[in-house]
This record gives sequence, C-alpha cells and structure tokens, in this order.
Amino acid sequence: MNNLLDRKKLPGDSRIVALGGGVGGAGRSTLATDLARLLTRRGQRVLLVDADVGAPSLHLRLDIDLVSQLPGREPFREDGPFHTVIVPGDRTRPALLPIGITRPRAFGRCDIRATRFVRALRDTQYETVVIDLPAAPDPVWSTVFALADVPILLSTTEGPALHAATRYLRAALIYAVLVHPEAEPAEFELVRAIETLPLDADIENIRRGFGSSRLRTLLDSTLTRFEPYLALAQTREVAERELGHAIAYFWGATLGVWPRVLGHTEFDERRWFQVRHEARSAATDIANAEASADALARTLANLETLDDEQPRSAASVATPCARLGLSPNADAVVLRQSYRRLWEAFRRDSPFATQLVGTRTRDVLLAELEDANRDLQRWLVDRPAAPEATEAPRPPQRSHPGDQIRAARQRRNLGQRELSLQTKIGLRYLEAIEQFELDELPRPVYLRGYLREIALALDLPPEPLMDDYLTALNETRSSRILTRSGATSRDRQ
Repeated sequence: MNNLLDRKKLPGDSRIVALGGGVGGAGRSTLATDLARLLTRRGQRVLLVDADVGAPSLHLRLDIDLVSQLPGREPFREDGPFHTVIVPGDRTRPALLPIGITRPRAFGRCDIRATRFVRALRDTQYETVVIDLPAAPDPVWSTVFALADVPILLSTTEGPALHAATRYLRAALIYAVLVHPEAEPAEFELVRAIETLPLDADIENIRRGFGSSRLRTLLDSTLTRFEPYLALAQTREVAERELGHAIAYFWGATLGVWPRVLGHTEFDERRWFQVRHEARSAATDIANAEASADALARTLANLETLDDEQPRSAASVATPCARLGLSPNADAVVLRQSYRRLWEAFRRDSPFATQLVGTRTRDVLLAELEDANRDLQRWLVDRPAAPEATEAPRPPQRSHPGDQIRAARQRRNLGQRELSLQTKIGLRYLEAIEQFELDELPRPVYLRGYLREIALALDLPPEPLMDDYLTALNETRSSRILTRSGATSRDRQ
C-alpha cells in the first residue's frame, strides 16, 4: 500500500482510494461510481468525491438532483469540514462530494492545496473515500493521487491511453518528490531542478536533472515509498488482460515506478448500449455495477496479500523472481508463466509494444528478460522443494494429443520459443496447446489454424492431428460439464 508520508493510520482515519490517469472515456468515472456503490451495498460508509472541477458528472450517474439535495449550500473549503457540501448517502448509494459545483469561483483557477485537502478527507467519518480524479496530470490532482492510500492508475490498452497514463504517472512521481516529508529544506533547489526536466523525461533524465546528492536521495526515497496500482479498463481479450504486468514492468524500467497490477474491467457491450441509447444512467443498474467492480473490490479488501504476491524491488536485485515482480514463495509454474507472458507481451506487435515501448527499448527489455529467465531456471533448481507430506496424491495423467506435438518438437531439437518464431504463434498458446490447458487455449477457429501450422512445421499430417486434438478437446470439455452438473445435482439433493 502507498505510504509516501510514512504515516501511521489511526483507527478513525478514512482509507483514500484515488482513480486517475488515462484519457477521457476510459471508464474511470464509471468504475469510481460502481466501486463506491458496491462497497456501500456491502455495509461500508463510503464517500465518493467528484474532483473534476470543470465538468462534474457523478451526481448524474447517481441520479442526484443537487438543487434539492444541497439547498443554500455553503462554499467548499479545502481543509473541511465537508458535511455542509456533501450529499448524504443511504444503504445503496454512497455519499457524494461534488467539488466543482460547491467550490466558489467555479471558473477561476483551482487553488486547492493537495496536502490540506487529503488531510481533511482522512478526518471524515467515512471508512473509504473514493476520489474520481481528472484525466489530465494537473499539479493539484496528481499530488492528491500520490498522497492517496491506494492510488489506482486506470488505462485502456490503446496507444493514446497508454501514453496519457505514462505522462500521468511521470507527473505523479515528480509531485510526490515535492511533498516528500524531507523535501521542505530543499524545496527551492527542487523546484528549479524540476523546471529543467523535459516533458518526456525518463528516470535517467530525472536523475541527471536532480544534480545534487541531496535531491537524488529524495528521489530514491520517494521511489521506495510511492507505490501505485494499475487497473486495465474495458479489456476484450485474454491478451489484453495479460498486458498489465508488462505495462507495469515497462514503467518500472523507464520511470522507476513499478505499479502493482490490481486487475481489470471487461468491456460490457450491453452497458455501452444503455449509456448511449437509454435515458437513465447505466450506473444505476446495480447488477452491472457489481459485475464490473466486484473483482477489484475483493482485491482492495485484501491488499496485503496482493502486496506480498507482487513485491516491488529494484531491477538490479539478485533474486530472479524479484526481477519479475513476484514473490520468491510463488509456485514454479506461476513464475514460469509470468516470464512467458512478459516475454510474449514485448515480442508481439501490439499498440503497447509498438507505440509505447518502441523498437530499441523492446530489444533491451527482451534481452533483460532472457537473462532473468536463465537465472530463474537455475534458481528454481536450487530452491528447496516444497514439502510433499501434506499434498494429496495426484491421479495418473492421461495422454493427450499435445504429447504428440511435444514429442515431435523434441525429435527435431526445437525449443518452444524457436517453434513460436517459426510458426508466428504466441508462446503462451504453444505451451497451452502442448500441455492441453483447456482454459488457456485459443478459440476453436484459431486453434485449428494453429494446429495446421504446427503440423507443417513438425512434418506431421495436418488433418489427423487436427481431428485427434479437437475430438479430445470436445470430449474433455463435455466430461467437465457433466461432472459439474452431477456435482450440482448432488448439492441440491
């Protein structure tokens, strides 16, 4: 969890969850509203803050008439108390603080001071405060993002959105250094150094700009304290959802900030239709709200486990699993799959790899991952095996057509990576095909084409291989469905 100020949380303090980054239309306001509603329905006291002072809209998503709810309201004050400008909530709806509508001088410059505002939010009587921040990397709201207990960077996997998220994270890092507890004595020197930084500065540019040892010490301390999270929005495919760790890895290498991957939301076509064609807001559809935010809400409720599973250390540390951003206690299969997905994400041509990373950086990161994988394989061999006394005996595994593919590949002395490059099939799918991993296999229309390419590359008859594989796949899936149906019937009896 983020701890920029190294502050001890008091029993009555609110936990601040801030959603920022990305571009307009990425779903940030929708997710903030859904998340606040879901936590409210689960019994928490939740305050939803609309920090978009230029175009506030969360009251519309919650179907709130501000004229009737806040008659004769007092002006908003950055240091609180906020009770006079908060629309009270109920059992199904969070309380709402619409800053843009309640602050004086609505068309004037935003003169809110982030540290005082965050301090006042912590003193409210709400268990959780969810802040919907503007997309632009504004100094005030980027600082609020950096000071939050759970700063969540939200982005789609499209090129422009990833570029915007990168700019937002870079700005949040810079402003985080400014509010570091030990920054005040060096404030003048720090501001002068920040003014010389280019807009696209990476961590090396920032280090050079922070010329003195005092500023570099502040930067290094900030990098160890500032711990944001990443959530991908509106994902449509498995390949998009798996990009989260690669994006976070790229930011760790180029900006020095390595967000933990919180999860993703899926693109909901039914909801998209409602928003554009129905008068009411789709956020009022409780079933849809729970579907989009439930997984993230469960992860937020158990952040300590996520933090342990994704430790964040410098890329130069010796432990190979730490170089992948994973716990040394992780299962060997998980570690190998994580490496494979990282390598695959940087290798294939996607908007992330081509538009954000670039060819030169891709080559460097792929070489680093190759070194990390070699170290990982040696480290896994030397790591003590987990005790097997408590493990249940495993039933003997049946052979499947993937074994035939693996045997043919090994006869030709081909590695999976070499076969991947030869057939242009993703490494993730090749491994899933060989291991007959039902949940990881591509759709049948793609699987048939992949099997044909594999057969041609390995000098196997294509039609018999495809028939055997797809027949075994259908039989296994049918057996799984029958097993689940039988278990459900027994539970009902």
